[in-house]
Amino acid sequence: MKKLAKYILIILGLIAAEYSPAQVASVSMSVDKDTIVVGDTLSLTLKVHNNLPGKLKVVFPFFKDTITSNIHVLAQDSVPDTVSSGKKLVLAQKYVISAYDSGNVTVPPLPVIFNIDTVTDTIFTGTASFFVKLFPTDTLKVPLKDVKKPLNTPLTLKEFLDTYGLYLLIGLLLAIIIYVLVRYFTRRKQGKAFIDIKKPLDPPHIVAFRRLEALREKKLWQKEMVKEYYIELTDILREYMDRRFGMSTMESTSSEIIDSLRERKEVSEDLIRDMEKVFGIADLAKFAKYKPLPDENDFAWKKAYEFVEKTKSVEKAESNGEEENGNESKNDNDNVSND
Repeated sequence: MKKLAKYILIILGLIAAEYSPAQVASVSMSVDKDTIVVGDTLSLTLKVHNNLPGKLKVVFPFFKDTITSNIHVLAQDSVPDTVSSGKKLVLAQKYVISAYDSGNVTVPPLPVIFNIDTVTDTIFTGTASFFVKLFPTDTLKVPLKDVKKPLNTPLTLKEFLDTYGLYLLIGLLLAIIIYVLVRYFTRRKQGKAFIDIKKPLDPPHIVAFRRLEALREKKLWQKEMVKEYYIELTDILREYMDRRFGMSTMESTSSEIIDSLRERKEVSEDLIRDMEKVFGIADLAKFAKYKPLPDENDFAWKKAYEFVEKTKSVEKAESNGEEENGNESKNDNDNVSND
């Protein structure tokens, strides 16, 4: 019995050694750049050396937005690449990351899950680091010049008006009369009214929905016109935000737009995070020659539509008008009943 127990322990030890994490797989992590500028991107790669192809299942970590508060995930592979195969299978999972604060940034150990038969285990990678630097600032040295002396004006404003004021007034009246006559006869010939009465603008969300539908019909990113697609998409969002919230976004950066949205109580934090990701992808596509995945392009359009849908404002005038019509109908019915 003692010999039998000894043999069983030896067999169990061999099985445990065969399927221990150190024997079946190893993981590593690396970045393709050691230094970037604020807002630039770099590639983070996780590699798994699988010693048991077909038996060992590998699950790489998935990140929604960030790895840490300072490391933003802009894109990640949906399926890992197979770097090499044979007796040992090497898998590589890539992530596009960025950082917006200057200084040394360290990617912490990341968990990789392994499944074999009914056993599940986790192996952590090592760390990786890179440095984020600010944009270089150029200093322009302009030589100082002496202050110019005041010019001698022969006439003061009062003297000028006293001398030429009457002639200026007569010339201005003649110009107005000529303009009115020319406009009158020109627009009469064109069959138009003398004064254009502009129709009231559609509500901002109606305009945004119409433009978003038109953008989807163009299928720009499907035609490899990714930059043009994100330029038009962000313009639609900027115009909507300007009209809906009274913002001024056309001259603002993406981060300034996000900061301005956070000052508005009617915009939830989930919507703000979605807009931050949409503008982040758009900036990479427009300025960094980044080619987003089809899922990212579709995600950006859907989140833009959802943002407009959840922040739209129904005009009070319309609801008031409906209430007044309802009251009038009720009064008419009451009068008929009384008769």
